[in-house]
Amino acid sequence: MNTAEIRKKIIADRALWPEHLRELAGKEATKHLLAMPQFAQAKTVMCFLSFGDEIDTKEICQAVWQQGKTLVVPKTFKGFRLEVYKIENFEGLIPGRYDILEPDPKVHELVDPKEIDFIVMPGVAFDSKGDRVGYGAGFYDRFLLRTAEDTLKVAFSFRMQWVPNLIAKPHDQKMDFLVNESGLTQF
Repeated sequence: MNTAEIRKKIIADRALWPEHLRELAGKEATKHLLAMPQFAQAKTVMCFLSFGDEIDTKEICQAVWQQGKTLVVPKTFKGFRLEVYKIENFEGLIPGRYDILEPDPKVHELVDPKEIDFIVMPGVAFDSKGDRVGYGAGFYDRFLLRTAEDTLKVAFSFRMQWVPNLIAKPHDQKMDFLVNESGLTQF
């Protein structure tokens, strides 16, 4: 299968997965992520705000706040540009592209990508080499070029989003870890 076919299949399969199973798997995956020593050491964490049938990230965001860390979340702009803003709660978020909740630049503080220690990455599919297929616009691949070299990139998804082998393109950014309900894999 090519990338477009993989993307279409995984999105369709994920949508068919019963909500209660997604919730259980999401809670297990969250436990694994929060137990990572690298998460404990991180001062600034970037986390995507999940939507639709994606794995839920609310518990991760709440853990960041409870542990006194800085939480930054993405906002998309025209030209396939992504910026991150500090949020201290879920208030003041506005619907953005695809109705995904995003920070309001008028209310939230813009943060330099180089300040991020740990990124919780969304995606559609991931493989055993750390390759990732997103939704196809390349927001994250471009954004990751602006982060510090030692910023940890952690793919966060359901196990059913794992595929044996993806065909990476030269601009695709590799993940450092994959976390799902089965545990974590380091690349």
